[in-house]
Amino acid sequence: MVFQNNILAGVGGQVTDAAYTVANSCRFNDDDSAHLVRTGLGTPTDSKLFTCSSWLKRGNITGDGELFFSGIDGSGTDRSHFGLDSSNQLYFQGEYGGATPVSVASTALYRDPGAWYHFMMVYDADNDIQLERVRLYVNGQRITDFSTETIPSSAGQEVDFIQSGNDMYIGRHSASSTVANHFDGYLSQHCLIDGHGLRPESFGEFNNGVWRPIDITGLTFSGNAWLLDFADSSDLGNDVSGLNNDFTSSGLAAADRMVDTP
Repeated sequence: MVFQNNILAGVGGQVTDAAYTVANSCRFNDDDSAHLVRTGLGTPTDSKLFTCSSWLKRGNITGDGELFFSGIDGSGTDRSHFGLDSSNQLYFQGEYGGATPVSVASTALYRDPGAWYHFMMVYDADNDIQLERVRLYVNGQRITDFSTETIPSSAGQEVDFIQSGNDMYIGRHSASSTVANHFDGYLSQHCLIDGHGLRPESFGEFNNGVWRPIDITGLTFSGNAWLLDFADSSDLGNDVSGLNNDFTSSGLAAADRMVDTP
């Protein structure tokens, strides 16, 4: 039985807080070249406003680990990605028109293979405030210290991410790249919100100083959005947002549906 945001009477009348329970995660083994792909995205709600969110636990921390990767055909010159680089920094790089107008990387390093992290990124190109156009969060806290920080000085800058016709990869670089950058570890509650720049409170909550997940099935999903809960071991790329924006799996098996969750 799952309780969300309820205060329950425990043994002997003790009051306890029952957290929302995430049922499943998906194990990505870089030795299996495991990844998910959705080819030929449809028309986005807003290609300049989106939110990426995922819970993850790392395995092999050597090398890059792509969480979200998109390109015109999976290999073109305009590619954008959100994930971890070889230095274990969280980063977002957005390309467009043969240039790289957006590139941010955290000063902090995320390399604890025993911890569940919540990574979140908001791209809000039309925001009047420059520093609000790219926002990164880890475990509910906004990142403000960057080793790299290139943000468009003018509003309205496109990045090639959820545009119509793009291919979207989870867990690896584009298919034809000589550097695959496979993610190694566990992903849970993996989603993209199209047309909305959300706050961390849409995905989690603090309890006794610990950031933990909440039920996100009630969020608004439109356009190229998705929510992967990894509940169906025979279809790990099944989108449960209601949009049926399903992903095709490669290098994943039914045994990769896990109960180790955040």
